[in-house]
Amino acid sequence: FYWNRFDFAIVMVSFVGIAIELFTSNSTIEVGPALIDGIRMLRMLRLLRAFRIFRGAKSLRQLVVTLLKSLPVVGNLLTLLLTAYFVTGILCVDLFGSMCVEEQVEGRRVELSLAAGRLDRCLLVQERDHLHRHAAFSNFGFALVTLFRVQTLDLWQVVVNHLRLDIPWLPRDPSA
Repeated sequence: FYWNRFDFAIVMVSFVGIAIELFTSNSTIEVGPALIDGIRMLRMLRLLRAFRIFRGAKSLRQLVVTLLKSLPVVGNLLTLLLTAYFVTGILCVDLFGSMCVEEQVEGRRVELSLAAGRLDRCLLVQERDHLHRHAAFSNFGFALVTLFRVQTLDLWQVVVNHLRLDIPWLPRDPSA
């Protein structure tokens, strides 16, 4: 009986929304956009009608309950993954933060710096090997994005090739 009332309310809200849209499109009376957006939002409640399936399908209900029970484990795995990203991001900023980024080389004079006893790698890599500014480890945010890019295998070989020095005895061709 509850679902019948719910269905009736959803259908009536839909009819009211359609009537208001037709009324405002054919007349000079303007209704505020907030009212129309609110009615459209109420029409999205029609999606809740799909939950009626759970009443009759016991196996589907068990599946949803099992998925809900597994959420704490998924949360623990997500926490572990985020911790690994955090630690790896900090390490990458420390190790690769001084890498050349395209805009740094083009816009400013590149100077030799002995930051923390290391040479600036801008001077040690060839110009074609400068990192794109969105695939760099210059700050923690870019480091997380670049790590996600490497993990999802989105042109990860380009990032890895840019992070190594141009050593003559190492082949640059991935097929070698």
